[in-house]
Amino acid sequence: MRNKDTKVDWGSLFRDVSRRSSLLVVSIGAIVLIGWGFNISVFKSVFPGIVSMKANTALCFLLLGVGLWGLQESRETSFFWRTTSRSFALVVFFVGIATSCEYIFGWDLKIDQMLFTELPGAVMTYSPGRMAFNTSICFIFLGVSFLLSSFKESILRKIAQGLFFLPAYIAFLAFLSYLYGVETFAFGIVRYTAMAIHTAVAFLLISFGGIFNQPGIGIMRVVSDGSHAGILTRRFLVMTVFVSVLTDFLALLGVRFNWYDATFATALHAAVFLLAISAVVIMNGFLMMQSGEKEKQYEVAISESERRYKTLYDLSPDAIMILEADKGFTAGNPAAVKLFGCKDEAEFITRSPEDLSPEYQPDGELSSVKAQRMMAIAMDHGSHFFEWKHKRLEGAEFWATVLLSRTELEGRPMLQATVRDIDAQKAQEIALGNKIWELEKFYKATMDREKRIIELKGEIDALKAKLAGK
Repeated sequence: MRNKDTKVDWGSLFRDVSRRSSLLVVSIGAIVLIGWGFNISVFKSVFPGIVSMKANTALCFLLLGVGLWGLQESRETSFFWRTTSRSFALVVFFVGIATSCEYIFGWDLKIDQMLFTELPGAVMTYSPGRMAFNTSICFIFLGVSFLLSSFKESILRKIAQGLFFLPAYIAFLAFLSYLYGVETFAFGIVRYTAMAIHTAVAFLLISFGGIFNQPGIGIMRVVSDGSHAGILTRRFLVMTVFVSVLTDFLALLGVRFNWYDATFATALHAAVFLLAISAVVIMNGFLMMQSGEKEKQYEVAISESERRYKTLYDLSPDAIMILEADKGFTAGNPAAVKLFGCKDEAEFITRSPEDLSPEYQPDGELSSVKAQRMMAIAMDHGSHFFEWKHKRLEGAEFWATVLLSRTELEGRPMLQATVRDIDAQKAQEIALGNKIWELEKFYKATMDREKRIIELKGEIDALKAKLAGK
């Protein structure tokens, strides 16, 4: 059975997810700002009784969403979008730095209430309008990541990809805090303002959007690969995260509803997690086994194809040879060896195309110059058919047709030349041409004689008429 997973262009798929993530993050930032502007609580907090996304946080997400859109493959070469992404990344970075300094040094830089005013006493809020400390840390990492991603150097993009994982991990912990009801991850290390649930979601979207936007480098090179290595990586990642979160949630749920105690919950988590991972390992084992069988079948098919080609190559009555434009012949079949009078293939490949041609072609052009021109035409157009005057090693010249076909071997461009001896046919053509020329010459001479006879007859008749008149 064919594996459908290998048909997916995962690189394009991940880039598409990145584009959609940028639009979602822009939407989240815009909706929250509208919520602050029109005092719509559900836009600010999603659920009643939990912390709101602060206005400056929403503005940063809006900027990052636009910045991620500008980093897409179709726009990253645009000076406008590169400049926009870098500028927005710097704004977000400095907002994160400024907020972190407010927490660490106890400053009030007047940036928390700059857009909208939040009243004191807001839920899970250390200072009105101030984003969470872990939120500011995430914005610092994202600002640097976006800035590095805007450059073309591979090493900078790899560093950016690694930095994208840090805010994603922090946001994932905050999301788990809402899922499990554990406030520590939402607040961070110190109980300052908590990270809002839609802030955590937006961080996950923007972080993975930045990671997925570069599927060809770093860890994403493995994750987006269409081979079995990529399939195994994607399955393990998805199953590990899904099973871990689900088993932890079920264990915690059972303890809270007094279905079982914490010891049993730990054992249940370990048992379910082990079972799920074992299932994934077995599934991947089957996949690898099928892959091995397909590779064997493929090798057999390739071997059979090569054997058939080798048979046709060896038994072909036409001379077939492989040559590189700059290095000369690399192979020749038995018919080629025989046609040019070589002892064996080893001797044949020591000869250059110039050795197997007279110095000049019948049209007066140097064979070495014309040969390069014929090969260039074949390389440009894929093939080229023409007649050529060849020469055997003992010096005898003969006419041949040559078909040059461009091919590729081991990643190098090559030409396959198929040469057919048409010397006897050409001799007949030349003899026929000579006979036709001779016939036309005789016919012309005959026609000229008959014309002169008619002219003389006319002159005689004219003279007779004159004599009769006298």
